[in-house]
Amino acid sequence: MADAPPYLAKWAKIAERLTWIRPPDEIHVPDPAPRGAWFPGGQLNVAENCLDRHLPERHRDVAFYWEGEPEDRRVLTYGALAEEVGRFAAALQSLGVEPGHRVALHMGLLPETVVAMLACARLGAVHTIMPAVLPPEALEERMANISARVLVTQDGAWRHGVILPLKSRADEAVAAVSSVQHTIVVRRTGID
Repeated sequence: MADAPPYLAKWAKIAERLTWIRPPDEIHVPDPAPRGAWFPGGQLNVAENCLDRHLPERHRDVAFYWEGEPEDRRVLTYGALAEEVGRFAAALQSLGVEPGHRVALHMGLLPETVVAMLACARLGAVHTIMPAVLPPEALEERMANISARVLVTQDGAWRHGVILPLKSRADEAVAAVSSVQHTIVVRRTGID
């Protein structure tokens, strides 16, 4: 990576700051396909790079601020986020989630969504966001296409002052998708 062309020098410096499981062979390999291949041969864990490597110095620092409907607010520190990610990763593991398994996230933009994404990354599982506005038929099709093993959803989601019944939509979709073995529900709105 030290012999990278000048136009890739900034990317080489960025790559040096990351924690690699296996460092890349090169920074970029041009290809006729759009954009070529970036960091070929490299392997990293997103949870380790986004969260774990910041813990020693930033345990009490704010990782992110969240605002949602109806005027909900939360502040998560790196330490609190790491704790939640660890608990959720353990919960997914207890359900049999392993590297390469697919987890569908049918949720709004919640702190729990970030936790679920990082927990999947920590385990090497693949997560796919299924937008909260999807009707049951579209949710069913997308979960079947990825062979989702676990669905993480919420009871309901606020959208411009209206509650969308995510769990009931998910129940309808899951009934037709044989690959889904478990459903995890985040209590958000308190609807049945």
